[in-house]
Amino acid sequence: MKRSPLKKKSKLPISRLQRQIWEYLLFLSAKRTYKKLQNKNVFSMKDAKKCIRCGKSYSPTYNISQKEWDKQKYCTRECSYKDRVSIKNPQSEEGRKKMSLSKIGRNNPNYKENGTTLNALHRYMEKRVPKPKCCEICKIATPLDLANKGKYCRDVKEWYWLCRRCHMLSDGRMKNLSQYNEKK
Repeated sequence: MKRSPLKKKSKLPISRLQRQIWEYLLFLSAKRTYKKLQNKNVFSMKDAKKCIRCGKSYSPTYNISQKEWDKQKYCTRECSYKDRVSIKNPQSEEGRKKMSLSKIGRNNPNYKENGTTLNALHRYMEKRVPKPKCCEICKIATPLDLANKGKYCRDVKEWYWLCRRCHMLSDGRMKNLSQYNEKK
């Protein structure tokens, strides 16, 4: 079956100059349509607003509903992000210190006066009782444990750092361990 000569695609050679002219004409037509869209005041019903962060006046750059336009407070996303950061996260070192100090101890929302586990109480006191280089009883520099002097409380004076042996002796666990070994 033969094809008709009309359906054949003609491949005429296009010179580089013709191609550049063609691309320039396309560019000009696109530019004209863009200017026409800019000149048409689609947003005439929506008045210009002032950005609450930078104070610049702005109007909508795309077609949005009146409801959305009423909610909008910032001229750009950058302004909204900057405002969000400055409100929630203080940037100065002084502000950060004040924030962290306001959440220490009883002001912390996770603080429990009664009902804390022994492990949690030990972790809490490890941060607050200064750790010496050696045991407070035998003065030997071995790995140290945090021990309490009798009453489990959050008072720093009731806690001290002991080596494992002195800790077991003060708790009475060494005595129990020796009795267990004698029975065997």
